Amino acid sequence: MLHYDRGTQYTSALYRNTLRKNEELPDSIVVEVIVKQVSNPKFAAMMQEKISMKVDISAIEQEIAAHEKQLRQSYSVKARLMEEIDSLDPDDKHYMKR
Repeated sequence: MLHYDRGTQYTSALYRNTLRKNEELPDSIVVEVIVKQVSNPKFAAMMQEKISMKVDISAIEQEIAAHEKQLRQSYSVKARLMEEIDSLDPDDKHYMKR
């Protein structure tokens, strides 16, 4: 049983070391690609253009305004219905129909 535990520990350590080595290779490749991209003047110009670009939000603002208007109308209808319900007379013979 003791031998099995040592073998398991060795296998686990070997697996962890293999993972670390395999992680280092992609990391170095990614760093190399990023360095090449950043040193490219076209890439730098494109990124500067994207960063300084402004987003047109007028359509979104109009949509928000329309939804706010609809919400106000809904609140108004709700308030009016609540007033009508409160003004109903339970002694009226047509109370259930209203």
